[in-house]
Amino acid sequence: RPSRPRVDQVSAAYMVFVAVLRRTAGGCGLKVPRRTSADLFMRDAHLKCVSTYLKPFPPHLTQFICFGSSSLVQRRRLSALPAAAAGAAPAVDAWAERAAARDLSAAELQVQLDLQAQQQSEEEGKAAAATTAVEEEEVPLYGGGAAPHVAPAAPPPAKKVGLHALRRMYESGEPLSVLTAYDYPSARLADGAGADVLLVGDSLGMVVLGQDDTTEVTVSQMVHHCQAAARGTRRALLVADLPFGAYLTPQAAASNGVRLVKEGRADAVKLEGGVRAAEQVRAMVDAGLAVMGHVGFTPQSVAQLGGYRVQGRSAAEARSLLEDAEALQEAGCFAVVLEMVPAPVAALITSKLRVPTIGIGAGGGTSGQVQVFHDVLGLYDKLSPRFSHQFARLEGPMRAALGRYCAAVKRRSFPARRHSFGMSDAETRLLEAEFGPPPPPPAPPARASRARAPNGHASPAPLARPHEPQRGGLRLLRSIHEWRAP
Repeated sequence: RPSRPRVDQVSAAYMVFVAVLRRTAGGCGLKVPRRTSADLFMRDAHLKCVSTYLKPFPPHLTQFICFGSSSLVQRRRLSALPAAAAGAAPAVDAWAERAAARDLSAAELQVQLDLQAQQQSEEEGKAAAATTAVEEEEVPLYGGGAAPHVAPAAPPPAKKVGLHALRRMYESGEPLSVLTAYDYPSARLADGAGADVLLVGDSLGMVVLGQDDTTEVTVSQMVHHCQAAARGTRRALLVADLPFGAYLTPQAAASNGVRLVKEGRADAVKLEGGVRAAEQVRAMVDAGLAVMGHVGFTPQSVAQLGGYRVQGRSAAEARSLLEDAEALQEAGCFAVVLEMVPAPVAALITSKLRVPTIGIGAGGGTSGQVQVFHDVLGLYDKLSPRFSHQFARLEGPMRAALGRYCAAVKRRSFPARRHSFGMSDAETRLLEAEFGPPPPPPAPPARASRARAPNGHASPAPLARPHEPQRGGLRLLRSIHEWRAP
């Protein structure tokens, strides 16, 4: 039952003063009781508070004394009260106004609040009695609270970002934000953060599966992760990577691309390569797929490129990258990723293309940016590229939270009673009648105090001999044979 509102809560809302400051002839302030009856002070007034009536206040402290409150301030303070006080206060408007006009004392106001709280409790009791015949609702197994509650109304569905929306953003000069996502939690968080495009990249082989590079990822793994990411995506355009070896021929590219869309529920697919991949792009576009290209450093060709190296540092290489990007555009790509490309080269390619460019390690002159989910949150431990930025370092807080869970299990403070399920008293009695009373709950482990060795480390406990009696008649057993021995 909600707690009963106290006089001080309602008094704070209606500014029921018990004392005032009066300016004397010398400019000093003198605190005097506002009441004229014998009950000059509140019953719980502290001695230090009473002593303030006996000394004058300096003039500079009496200039900022508030003697009243406007109706607007009263409404604001009333809205900040607890639910019980806020619900009872409108019913005692007349009592509070009379108290402010010194027609009621604090004790009389408390009596009226008691009556109001009693009426409220009686109404709640009648409502509870009317619902006793209703079958108790089952507590959900996952995500359940202490009691059933009405779920809040779901927010209106966000408008899905499609190719036309991306085109409007590109034409208006709005940068495109792209994040990788590999499962339901990461897609839900990135989509809720406002990312325009989510990329289920083959980088999942490194940041999710712990592999050394992306070449081990298979089409089936991509389909699996795309399905999970699609369930957490409501607004963003979901793009899936074609893994290494999945688009060696135009027919294979179209077949595997259709699988990512049909089974993985992706909106578009992405592949690496420039001029050499143009035929594959045309085959997928002819199959009805939306395709995103990728030039510059292509991780699937890391061995052929000689490692993680910036591409396009020379004029000839820059010209080749521009030709690759233009070939992808002509083949039907709706966007092109530029990875690890010098900023001037990326800006040049962006100015020459009629489709958006998504940069990663390509400077700020591209149409948008893409980052790896784990790099943004500081959750990947093996490689930290120069072009990535950790907007948060969540590994420490996550590890600390997991450590607190493990410690709570060790000391038996989790699960608590609110985390467990019970049964009715009648069924409990039937169970005890058949099997006896349940065993007492295990006691939390005692913290053994061990002596410290001179070097500061805990000295090991002395080992007992096989049949040497210990305290309390216990003995240390070293094998199953000693346990079977009498």
